[in-house]
This record gives sequence, structure tokens and C-alpha cells, in this order.
Amino acid sequence: MIAHFRLDPRVRPVRYTLHFDLDLDAWTFRGTERLEFTCDVAVREVVVHARDLVITRVSASCQASAVPDAEAVVLRFREELGPGAHTVDLEFTGSIRPDLKALYRSTSGAERYAITTLWPAEAKRLYPCFDEPAFKARFALSLTTPASATAIANARLLERSDAGSGRARWSFAETPPLSPYLLAFAVGPFEGTPEVRTSGGVPVRVWVPRGLAIDARYARDAQRDCIDWLERFTAIAYPYDKVEGVGVRDFPAGAMENPGAVTYRLELVTASPGKASARALKSSVSVAAHELTHMWWGDLATLAWWDDLWLSESFATFVGHKVENALHPEWDIWRDFVTGSTRGFALDSLGSTHAIHADAESADAALQRVDAITYEKGAAVLRMLETYLGEEAFRDGVRLYLRRFAGASAVASDFWRALDDSSGQDVSRVAESWINEPGHPIVELRVVAPPGRLGLRQRRFFLDPDAPPSPQRWPVPIVLRGPGGERRVLLDGDNDSTELDREWVFPNAHAAGFYRFGLDLELRHRLLSNVGSLENIERLLWVDNDWALFRAGAIDGMAYLALLHALSRAGESDRAVLAQIHAQLQWIAIHALTPKARDSFAELVAKLFGPVLQRLGWNARAGESEDDQELRPLAIRALGDLARSAEVRAEASRRVRRHLDGDRQDPNLVSACAALAARDGDIALQARYVARMRDAAGTDPQDEQRFKDALASFTDPEATEATIGCLDDATIRDQDLPAVYQIGLRNIAARERYWRHFQDRYASRIAPLEAMVRNGALMALGQLTPPALAADADAFLARIDAKDSAEVITRTRDALRLLSRAALRVGRELEVALARTSP
Repeated sequence: MIAHFRLDPRVRPVRYTLHFDLDLDAWTFRGTERLEFTCDVAVREVVVHARDLVITRVSASCQASAVPDAEAVVLRFREELGPGAHTVDLEFTGSIRPDLKALYRSTSGAERYAITTLWPAEAKRLYPCFDEPAFKARFALSLTTPASATAIANARLLERSDAGSGRARWSFAETPPLSPYLLAFAVGPFEGTPEVRTSGGVPVRVWVPRGLAIDARYARDAQRDCIDWLERFTAIAYPYDKVEGVGVRDFPAGAMENPGAVTYRLELVTASPGKASARALKSSVSVAAHELTHMWWGDLATLAWWDDLWLSESFATFVGHKVENALHPEWDIWRDFVTGSTRGFALDSLGSTHAIHADAESADAALQRVDAITYEKGAAVLRMLETYLGEEAFRDGVRLYLRRFAGASAVASDFWRALDDSSGQDVSRVAESWINEPGHPIVELRVVAPPGRLGLRQRRFFLDPDAPPSPQRWPVPIVLRGPGGERRVLLDGDNDSTELDREWVFPNAHAAGFYRFGLDLELRHRLLSNVGSLENIERLLWVDNDWALFRAGAIDGMAYLALLHALSRAGESDRAVLAQIHAQLQWIAIHALTPKARDSFAELVAKLFGPVLQRLGWNARAGESEDDQELRPLAIRALGDLARSAEVRAEASRRVRRHLDGDRQDPNLVSACAALAARDGDIALQARYVARMRDAAGTDPQDEQRFKDALASFTDPEATEATIGCLDDATIRDQDLPAVYQIGLRNIAARERYWRHFQDRYASRIAPLEAMVRNGALMALGQLTPPALAADADAFLARIDAKDSAEVITRTRDALRLLSRAALRVGRELEVALARTSP
């Protein structure tokens, strides 16, 4: 038996009756299990998964033999089991783990919590089970806990009773069929918000550490509203008996879609109007929409195997945005969707990318595909298909798919078949190439003879300018937009042509297609002259498109700057467009900016962002939009950090010190001011940040997060050393290590010190972490673009031997190599281009 064997589908679980007795003082548990299963054929042995468990007793009718290398237990029965239903009883013990896996521990001062996170295949560390997603079964759960604790699980509480000796027993209702990774419970000193109900009568509440429930009502109401919209969209009633969110202090991801008990990072469910920033409030809604979409995509209809992880995550990303847009149309949320798709483009431009649907030997592979391909690219392709089919036909296909596979598992072809049936079109043919092929095309547009014709040509786009040509071609549903309206073209080969609008044409109307585009000089000039006629979402996409082409060597620095200057002349003021520009300029400042270009670069930043701060000022105004609330700190960051405005930095420092003194500042500004103040701050200010983090931990998770995010921005050597000490003394929790390294390794003044620490602590501190957290830390090494550091990081990554990080390491090395080369070229070209275009 090998480690990544597949279970025999002829033996399937029906019901798990589970009881866990939790000792939070010793961090251990004892479990009992009645496993009901059914056989299609006669068997003498049944194989189940189990890892890090000690099985202390099994039914008298069988023996249990552990197979550690396979993470399994073989149950050998004394007599052959015939086809039909059977039962086996087991008792076992295990530990409440310190590494954010399976059933893990979380602490806050003297408070102790036990929380499950079983995705993708950690259920076997909690109970012997059929730990594959297609093996769905019902769960009847009970827990014994300290009497002072509260317990939350997937299904509603049936009874809480006294278990004696300061203990309590909690019994929960039986669940509908669930995949093993969706079993969930959390135990600790939680308190709940008051309950509200959906329009269908389903109870909704959020659980958080005691003292924080008042700040969780916004998240509670968002979850209720999400369920109401999703029930209408799917035409299927919410499949479970309650909607509860659980905010936890330690968590390896952002959230997890356990039905009836969705777990979230604490700051996501404690964003309260007046105390949280506009961005934090949006994140609260966005993450809830994503996770609750999973109640239908992933929980009700489940992927059959990890190669179709996208079938759950791409849908939750795409439909989650539809939910958010329906609830808050004033947010214009599709701009943020397109911003997300740019991350999918970036990863997909590497030769080491993977297809949306990719072969997966094991759950380890699935862990490494929690990335921008599975989420953002997959969602962008779904949006492209919806645009191609129309919203109604797409929605009907979704409903048909969910009806067919409710309570069961499915594969990608099942969904395409449903879209074929609902639309009457051959969706499968178009979709299969986008889902099964890695990479994406660049569509090159040019004026061709006879006059008035637009030529279209496609090839695969690579970030690497030296990549050999690929024979891949896609059926590309192109929507062109010009002053005469829209025109649809399915580019189904190398070349095609269509009628050309005489004034200008934008090659990706409403930014709905997942393809890059290139323009000949005439088309580019026309479009630059009419940039003000584009939708904000189209300008956003064009900015990202040119940035990708610039870093790939497909356009030069003059062409890149021409778009920024055109936007500046047109008075660009859209929050999402300027945020995209800021991210690019920040990358240039960190990785590519030459000393000779600093002043002209600062002038460019001031030209783009100065008018924003001049219009908005430093102080919020009554009734201003969420966009303006986000734009103000964006402009402050750009001017203070990239343009090096002493005036802006001084005002930011003054405001953050007032905040630390108890004069609470605008929650939208604190993060930006804290980061800027850190640039010029000393160890005394760093100590104040740490003290504020600790004080806010139990009362204000938003403020705790703001100052945690700012710690790695200190440039003072003593302050840097103090922050690095926080990585070792548990001031920085394991879940936050990737974010701190990400910021520290792009801090020009301190990155070599963070890099030494990373190397020194890798074996003891980083390697043992839960895989998603570890992989996030490894990806942060992509910030080390200076040639000597890049070579050092590449050699370090090449020495790591970890199966559940192998793909991540390959992609990080690929990106680091290409971006290190690109940084040198971008720096040289921008130095010349900025000198030519500066006033």
C-alpha cells in the first residue's frame, strides 16, 4: 500500500457517530466512533485513513492494523462481510495540535480554544475515516468540554448537559451527507451575537471570543443577506439547519466553508462600522459571500477529486462577487474582481503554471493549488463564459447542475453538460480548452488591408521573453467595443479579421475576457487619445495589460509611461485604477528604480496622486463614498512612500502618534499612517506598536491587525531587530508569518536582515508550519529580486525537499528568475523614459 492510494469506491461510509472528550489543559482528546458503512461486494478487509491517532479499541469482530506509511488503518474482520450495511466501533486518542492542523490549539492569554480545520485531508488526524471528498456521509456529533467553554458545530445544538467534575456534554443534530473535511467544531470562551433569521427562517449568528460580539453584528447581517440572495439565485433552499460564523484568533487560511460553522480569521467578522475601515467592511462581506456560496458549490455538490478543486473555488469566487455586487451595487465590485484576475494573469504567464483543472495525485497537490489559477483565473473564465452565453442561460445551467448533483459529487464535465443542456450551445468545446490547458493567449490587433479591417492574431503569452513559441490556441470569445457599439468575434484559430471602428476600439469590452492584448501603433494612438471614453474597469485592465507586456519586454518604457500620462491628463480618479497603478509604481520603487530616476519618478507619482489628496484632504467628510474613504489612504501612501513627501510623512506620523495616545483617528487612515510613520520611526515607536497590538488583541482586532501590518515597515536597524524578535517570541502568530515576511523582504533597508532570519529559522520555525502557511512564507522569497539575493534565494529553494511545497517552490523560483531579470531592464528603460517625459 502506497501513501497516495485511492480508496475502493465499492465500500462507502453512511454515518459517523462521533464523540470527542477534550482536555484543554493537557491538549489531548479521547474519541469514540461508530462507523456505519455499506459494501457493494463481499469483503474481509476495510481500509480507512488514520494518522497520528492511537486506536485503543475496536469491535470484537475485527482487528485494526496501522499502516503508517499509507496514513491508513486496515480493519480485518473475522468473518467475511457480505454486500449491504455493516457497523464497526472504535476508540482512539490524539492530541490537540500546535501547528494549525486537524484539531488544533489557539490561545489568548490564559484563554484556551480547540478548533478544527480538516481541509483538504486532515480529517484522518481527528478520527478514522474515508478521507476523500467523494466519500460523503452523515455525522452525529457530541462533545465533552470544560463547563466554562462554549461549543459550536456544523448542526444545531440538541442538548447541553452536566457531565460532572466541571465538565459539560454537548449533543448536536445529525448533518446531511458531508465530505469528511467539512466536519467542524470549535470549543472555547466564545460568545454569540443575537440571532437573526433569513427570509426562509434559518437562524444566523456569529461566534467570537468573549467581549467582541458587539462588533460581529455587521458580519452576521451580511451572512443573512448572502443566504437570501443565494437561495434566489440557485432556486435551492439553504441545505443546512443554521448559518453560523466562528471568528478565531489562529487560522491557517482566511476562512473555511464548513456548513453551519464557517470559520473565519477574527478580524473578518469583527469589522464594525465606525471602527473598521471601508476596505475591512468590504472584506467582511466579500469573504462571507465566498464561503456561503460554497454551501451550494462544494458542500451540497462536491468535487469528486482534487483535480476539480476549481469546480468549488472558482465558483465561490465568481458567484461570491455576484452576491456582493447584488448586496452593494454602490461598491462597483467588478473592479475588484478584475483586480483579482490580474493575479491569475500573472501566475498564468509563467511556464510553470498549471491548468485550472490539473491532475492531482493527492491532497498535497491540492494544497499547492490554493492559488490565483484555481481561484481568480477560474472565476475569470466563468465570467467570460457567462458573458458569452448570457446571464440567464448561465444561471439556468448552474441550477440544473446543482439539482443533478445535490448531496453527491461531480466532475467538471458534469457542469459543462448542464450548461450545454440549458443553453443549447456547445459550451463544452469552448470551456474544455480554457479549463484543461495551462496559460492564456495574447490577442494582437492591427489594421489590415483592405482599409477598415481589424486583424486578430493569437499566441500564448509568456512573461519570459525568451520562451519558445507554443502551438497552443484557444477558442477566444472576444468582445470589441468602440464608439459604434460592441462586436463579438470567436477567434477559433491563429488569425481572423473583422470590421474596424473608424475612431477607436477597446479589445476586451467590460474587461470580461481572460486574454492579454497587443495593439499596433495606430490602434494604440487612437485609444490613448480616447482613454476618457473607456469604462473604469477597462482602464484598470489596460493598465495591468501594459504592465505585463512591459515586464515581458513586449512594449518599452516609453509606451508604458504614455498610458500613465494619458490617464493623468484625463484626470484619472477611479479608486481601483489608481490602486492598480500604485501597486505597479510600488514594485518599480522596490525592485527597479535607479538613483538617477528617483526625482522624475517622484514627480510622476505626485502628478498622479497629488490631485487626489488635494481634492479629498486629510479629514473624512460626511456622506463621502467608500471609494473616497479608500482613495485617501492610497494617495497618502503613494505620496509619502513613493514620492517621499516630507510633509505627508510628518502628518502621518503626527496622526498615528495621536491615535496611540488615545485620540482615535479615522479607521481608514490608521494603516497608511502607521506604515509611513514606521519608515522614519525608531525602536521606541516600534515598542509602542507592539504594545498597542497586545492591548487591542482582546478588544479591537482591527487595530491589532493595523499595527501588526506596519511592524515590518521600520527601517531603523534596532526597530528591525525588535520586529524580528517578534517573529520568534509568538508576538507574531504563525498565521501571520507570511504577511510579515512579504513586507519585510520588500523593505529595501531591512530585507537582507529578514532574509538571514528566514534562512536561520527555516528548519525550526517555518518548515513545521501547516502547508498553506509555510507555502505563503516561501512565496514571499519572490521579493528578493536583486541579482545576488535572487541567486541566493534560488539556491536555498532548490535545497528544500517537501512534497506539499514542491509546486510552489518551482513557481516561486520561476517567477524570481524572470522578475529579477525584468527589474534590471525596467529600471534602465524607465530611467531613459522618465528623463524624456519629465517637465
